[in-house]
Amino acid sequence: MAGAKAENYYKVLGTRSNIKQENIKKKYIEMVKKFPPETHPEQFERIREAYEVLRDPKKRHEYDAMRKHGNKIEKLMEKGEAYVQTEEWEQARSIYQQAVNIMPDSISARMGLAGALLHLHDVDAFEEQYTHILPLIPEGMEIPVYMSRAMIYMEIGKPEKAYDIFKDTCERFPDRIYESLRILVSAYLVADLDEEAWELLVSHLPDPGQEKAEDIHLFIFWVHTMARLNKWNLWSQLQTRIRKF
Repeated sequence: MAGAKAENYYKVLGTRSNIKQENIKKKYIEMVKKFPPETHPEQFERIREAYEVLRDPKKRHEYDAMRKHGNKIEKLMEKGEAYVQTEEWEQARSIYQQAVNIMPDSISARMGLAGALLHLHDVDAFEEQYTHILPLIPEGMEIPVYMSRAMIYMEIGKPEKAYDIFKDTCERFPDRIYESLRILVSAYLVADLDEEAWELLVSHLPDPGQEKAEDIHLFIFWVHTMARLNKWNLWSQLQTRIRKF
């Protein structure tokens, strides 16, 4: 929640943090009448932002937690990341668990904990964390979170599990295959699974004549991957498909 620590949303709405949920809209209306957008555009924007957070009980709970524990959470996340960089997984697990205990609805804390657990080979605990994470994902951010789970499996040498998650993600979000494919192919390349990455990409290109306008991203990615893998012997084949497209 960007800006949550810097701005006191309760003060912006002219109230206190113990206000009842049902009274927040009333305070919002009062403040808008006092600072209408026509004459006070900047103040109105602050009021609107505060209301958008506080009117939603879930967002308000997260905001309250950040106000209370923001600095501590930030320090824990930094410490956890430092342990990840040095691959001290038990220490990372402990730190991320502390962060989750303070803010159970923090996606980043739970994802950090999940990653540490999987590197400690506790697959069940890893998957259990994602049962908490998936319902928390904001609309529009599903693909990166789903595929981060796949990439962690890639990191510990289980590309088949990553591929299963990829397939499930494509079934859930058929109109956003490019996003999932780009992330997983990139993960395959980082893992030096070049041929597997290439086959994965090619197998998900639309059949000739079945292309849609949004598939342009797939074709661009196809060209970039070909160049990265030095598959210039296939250039004429790509040119033919692209021209027809």
